[in-house]
Amino acid sequence: MVSRRIIHTLLSRIEAGRIDLVETYPGGESRNFGSLAHVGRPLRPRLEIHDPAVYARLVRSRSIGLGTTYAEGLWDCDDLLDLLLIVAREVEKRTRSFANQLIFPGGCLPSLKAIQSSIAKQTDLRTIALEDISASYVRALHEWRDRFAAAGPELEALGSDERFQRLWRLYMAISEAGFSVARIRDVQILFAKPEHEPSLAPAGRLREAAGLA
Repeated sequence: MVSRRIIHTLLSRIEAGRIDLVETYPGGESRNFGSLAHVGRPLRPRLEIHDPAVYARLVRSRSIGLGTTYAEGLWDCDDLLDLLLIVAREVEKRTRSFANQLIFPGGCLPSLKAIQSSIAKQTDLRTIALEDISASYVRALHEWRDRFAAAGPELEALGSDERFQRLWRLYMAISEAGFSVARIRDVQILFAKPEHEPSLAPAGRLREAAGLA
């Protein structure tokens, strides 16, 4: 199968962790990809592929295929976060993504530079404070994911089927991984009109964070 060879070739280049791959379908194999020599906490997820169609869909749709095949129960993993940390570091590219196609259709995450550039071009507002709160989201997303999983029966009673729940569990794991490796950030920015800057100017700590001190 060509698509299987392509995915296995990509997996063979992994350096940020080790994936123990088990193909549970008839005729499937078990293989290990990557290394545990990466600096930091060892990442070693066990990935089970239940249907070989997963490979073709990964090749065709990349992260979208990753999300839809997981939602359909075609693959499972004992540690989604570790798997997605590896994906975030080595595989996922900044193109069409699972999140902006299936979770928030048409959505985007603009960079801080893009936001400030747009504000500067279109208004006379100026950045007078910026605080990066990204670190808190790693723990928050982990707890949200645990609570979401625990509330499965209640969600189902409200009309959220297994596919919906799996999609959102994967999304929260992807987001947690993104914040863990600083691929995603969350910042609070205070903008002000020139005449209001003196009265709104925050403490030096925030001005330094904004690069304005």
